[in-house]
Amino acid sequence: MHILALTIFLFLSLAEANFNSTCKFSMADKELYDLSSFRLAGPKDYTYNSGDILYVINFCGPAIKECNGIEGAFASLWNRTTFECVQVLSENDAQARYIDAGSPSRGVILEYKGDRAVTMVEIECDQAFEKAGVIKAAKVSSNPDVHKFWMKSKHVCRNFAEAETEGWGWFPRLLFLAVVGLLLYFVIGICINMRSSSYVSFSESVPNKEFWLTMVLRVKEVVNKVTTAATGSAGGSSAESAVHTPTV
Repeated sequence: MHILALTIFLFLSLAEANFNSTCKFSMADKELYDLSSFRLAGPKDYTYNSGDILYVINFCGPAIKECNGIEGAFASLWNRTTFECVQVLSENDAQARYIDAGSPSRGVILEYKGDRAVTMVEIECDQAFEKAGVIKAAKVSSNPDVHKFWMKSKHVCRNFAEAETEGWGWFPRLLFLAVVGLLLYFVIGICINMRSSSYVSFSESVPNKEFWLTMVLRVKEVVNKVTTAATGSAGGSSAESAVHTPTV
């Protein structure tokens, strides 16, 4: 049981690493945009200066610059004179939509709704930019406060997004993870069983050996039945064709 539990834990960790990404956005038309490359790991965030105000923002996680020594702020405003800051947004779940629903190739808008404010990030398609910093930022409305940032990137261009999402679908990935999980199960189980007793042979150390042998035999039996049925059906069709073939 311990072996199985450990294997399941490792399998789920692999699955989460492959499928979980807070920077993948599915649009209304099922188009997928992966903006994970926008996230900054340091040493600086995306910033924009507007008079005495410094806007600080990051993607897919908290900003690197802490606000009042508190971690977790996705976006914050700093007074450059008093060095005081206000957390504009601490949530990191975004809703994505097109800048212009009639022209999806223009780019996307990400909208982050927090308790104190709404932060909008408009990313315009531009093939010349791998990913641009904040080009413009402004407070566009009050009550509630809405802060908007403008950026440019080729990663929101329609054809680029389509190229990035090509490759394995969900089923091949799931199958791959299942195979990896099964291999980990056997490797970990064999290692633990062989370490627990020096008199256990390699074949005897396979975890739940009888169960897997039975499973293999059952699969083989099903395959044989299907093959036999398919062969018989093909043979019957050939014989029927031969009987009903008219003579000239």
